[in-house]
Parts: sequence; structure tokens; C-alpha cells
Amino acid sequence: MNKVLVFPRRYRIQHSQDFGTILRSATTQKVFGKYLTLLFHPWDTTLHCPQTAFQGIEQAAAIGIIASTKNFPDATQRNRLKRIARENFRLNRPKLKNLAILVLFNQRAAVAPLKDLHHELKKAFAQLS
Repeated sequence: MNKVLVFPRRYRIQHSQDFGTILRSATTQKVFGKYLTLLFHPWDTTLHCPQTAFQGIEQAAAIGIIASTKNFPDATQRNRLKRIARENFRLNRPKLKNLAILVLFNQRAAVAPLKDLHHELKKAFAQLS
């Protein structure tokens, strides 16, 4: 497998406690879009660091994606949205430092054109960097 296209665990938010912390924290900031909401929170002691984080090195950005079954009953829709979000994160990751990012898709994302979703995510990630 081509190592460039791999999405390693250290760039994923994996713990449900971290999702809850980011969703409920007063320090979480939000970027709203037509098809999604981006929540971002600095890595700190309230969040679990990814398993492969190195000591003494600034924490890389990590992403969590929420595309609920309630909003997207079709699994292919959910997987498509997650794939698009991961790809945009991968392209923008070098600009994002020390952030835990959650992407929440709303119901309009299911019928959104691919071009519009990419543009929306690109614009949202640009606001973070």
C-alpha cells in the first residue's frame, strides 16, 4: 500500500471521552458552513494523546468525523462524507498544529455536489490555519 495515502491512528480522535470533551468544552471554537460544522479544540491535558505521539514534540492535528446514522441512514453516504473529510484533512494537516478537530455533517451534505463539499471543507480548514 502506498504510505502517502495511509491515514494513521495518530491523526484520529479515537476516544469517546475526547469527542464529548470537544463537544461540551467552553474553549471549543466553531466554524459554520452550509453542509458542516467544524469544532476545534487545542490539545491539552483533558484530551487523550494519540498512542503514537512523541514526547517533547508538538502534537499534530487530529480529526474526528461525525456523520450520524440518524442524518445519513445510507452507509454509502456516511462513508463518502468521511472519505471526503479525511482527504481534505490530509491535504491541510501540515498547516494545522496542536488542534483536535471534529467535523459534524448536517443533512444537506447527503445531496451536496462533491465539488461543493471539497470547497466547504477547504474553506473551513483555511480558517483554522
